[in-house]
This record gives sequence, C-alpha cells and structure tokens, in this order.
Amino acid sequence: MCNNLSNELLNKGWIHKRTMYQNVFESIERYRSVNSPSISVIVISWRLHKDTLKSFKILESQRKHNFELIFVDNGGNEGEFAELKPYIDTYIKLNINTGAYLARNIGALFANAPILFFLEDDGIPDSDLIESHIEMFNSFDVIAVRGVYLPKTENLLNNRQLHYYHGNTILSSYSDLEGNSSYSSEIFYKVGGWNDSIEFGHGGIELAIRLLNLEPDRTKQVYSPASIIYHDYVKDESHFIKKSRKQEASLEVLKNKYKNWDQCIRDWKNDYYLGDKIIKKKEKSTRYYLILNRVLERNSDKVNQVNFGVIQRYSEGTVVINNQSRYNVIFGSGEYGKEALKFLKSQNIRLDFFTDNDSNKWGQEIEGLLVIDPKDLNHNHFIFIASSWFYEIAEQLERDNFRRGTHFAIVK
Repeated sequence: MCNNLSNELLNKGWIHKRTMYQNVFESIERYRSVNSPSISVIVISWRLHKDTLKSFKILESQRKHNFELIFVDNGGNEGEFAELKPYIDTYIKLNINTGAYLARNIGALFANAPILFFLEDDGIPDSDLIESHIEMFNSFDVIAVRGVYLPKTENLLNNRQLHYYHGNTILSSYSDLEGNSSYSSEIFYKVGGWNDSIEFGHGGIELAIRLLNLEPDRTKQVYSPASIIYHDYVKDESHFIKKSRKQEASLEVLKNKYKNWDQCIRDWKNDYYLGDKIIKKKEKSTRYYLILNRVLERNSDKVNQVNFGVIQRYSEGTVVINNQSRYNVIFGSGEYGKEALKFLKSQNIRLDFFTDNDSNKWGQEIEGLLVIDPKDLNHNHFIFIASSWFYEIAEQLERDNFRRGTHFAIVK
C-alpha cells in the first residue's frame, strides 16, 4: 500500500511529504471506478456522525454529474464507517486522527478529477451542490470556490457567526468554510495543498494567501451563493467555547507566520464592494445562473433566517432599514466602525453618533461624530453594530430590551 502512496506523491509533486504521510497512512480500498470524473468529492471523518449517511444518500442522487467520492477514515475505530461504504468509491484508512488538513491532503492525493471538492462530514448537501461547484468552474475563470452554510436546525447558537452566508451575489473571497470549498486540482497540487501542520482552524485563509503567490488575481478565488450545505455552527455552549479556543490558538500561530495576514483580509474585503462585476466570466454562464435562481428560491426561508437583522456591505442594491428612530448610531468606533460609516453614508443613511464600550473614547469625536456612552442609548436610536465583538454587543443590547432588526442591525 505504501507503493500506492509513493506513486501518488510522485505524480502530484509531493514526494517531499512521503515520510510524514507514511507514518499515518494505513490502507486504501477502491470499491468502484469512476471514469474521467468531473469533480472529486473528499470527505474526512474521525467518528461516524449521524448525518453523514444522510449526506451520502443525497450525494448519490447527484451521480449523473459524474463525481467520485473519496472518504478518509481519519483514525476511526475498526468498522466505524461500515454503513457508509456502499456510497464510497475510494476508502482511505489513517491510523490516527491527523486533524482537519493533513487528512484532506491525503484524500486529494488519490483524486482523479480536475476539480477537488472538500465537504463537511456533518453537513447536509443541497440537491444542486455538486452541479453548482462544477458549473462555477465551467462558467467563470476561477481556481477556488467557497460556498454557503445555511442552518441545519433552529439552534440559536447559529447566530454567533457572520461568515456562513455573504448574500446572493458572486464575490471575490478567500475560503473560510473549508467544508464547502472546491479548487482547481492543478493549482492545488502546485501550491502544496492544505497546510499539513494546522490541526484546526483558518486553514482556508492560509491556503488562499499561498494561492495568491501563484495567482495574484483575487477575483479567481470566489464566493458562490448557489453552493449550499446545511450545517450548524456549534452544538452547545461547551462546544462553542472549545471551538473558539482552538480557532484562536491557530489564528495566533498563523498571524505570527504571515505578518500581512490582517492587511490581506482587509484588501480582500475591499473587493467585496465590487460584487460580481470583477469576476471574469467565461462565454457560457447561463447554466450557473439557472442553478442559482433555483437554489435561492428553494432556500429562501433559511436565507431570510440567517440574514435577519444583518446588513451585507458587499451585496448589490440599497440598504433599506425600517427606521423610525430620531438618531442613527454606529456601535464600534474602531477600523470596522469607520468602514461601516463610509458604507452607510454611501447608502444615504444619516449617522449621528458613535458609541463604544471603551469609556476612554466617550466625549471624543471620531470622523466628525461624537462618541457616546452605550448607557445613553434608547429606542430613539437605531444602532448599527460594526465590531468583531458583534455577538457580545448584540447580547448586551438585547439585555437592555433592544431587538435585532427592530432596534439594531449587524453590519458585515
């Protein structure tokens, strides 16, 4: 079996990874062969999740799009994934849990398609998921595609994130949803794939930065609103704390490695404003837009749910706020707040004050607006939250009887 591994490492130009991968690689079984697949779907898992079988059955109904399904058993118990095997084309067994990224790379080694699609093991695919990724590459000049997560359940903890959904327009974007991301296999292998040393968190952004070194055109890495899976942010409070701590630790390491990390993200977000006008279309893009319209119509309730009380700075159209308040206030007077100020002014929204939890700023003027104490807020104010601490601020406002969508909105 190690010969198979060595051959694929050689073919993909990754022979320098041989020792690392041999230490964790146990076996490979090919249950069926897919001739000239259009896309390789790669799923990794260290334990059987209750929704993985449901996911694979939905994928099976999309077989007409000629995909191959590669499953990486990332250190699971013997026989853990037996019920999934009828749906799997290639089964790879690792002897330990290697984390989120090395296992994905090993799965990619045995892929045969021009597009590599990495899918969450606990996400449920939309019925047009496979075709939406294929048509994104058929219709646009792209090397990487990031899709959408919509809530799988009504768990209120889904409100603690703002990065799962970015509106209904194609955007230039790095991928921060690795479990619904696809890549040109050629450039993925050339750049070295995912960072093997990351165990959890921010690997998609790290990969996006390295892709820029090979292809500096940011418009070739995009957000696709038609590519949807259903996935919850966390299960419960303890899961949220554990996930946040692991992500924060990973981010600290990556920021030390990439000194331009924050600037790169700011530059990329500036491109959001341009929407799909900056995305280079190929001659035939009609099919993609047909899929998009169908997907958005089918998922309109969930889209409205995840977008309630959220203003998308990078979506097309004018921001409309049902605002009977006398004053408009931006909560957050840092760089994020200043960016929100520019955007809201561009939408002809009058702004009267900043507010901030930092008492040192009270009474100061920032960008011509007075910074007031949050305790002075009342229902005569409409509040635009513009801060990375949006969830904590929203909770703070709700404790004071302000309601999302009625008295405040979150600016993304």
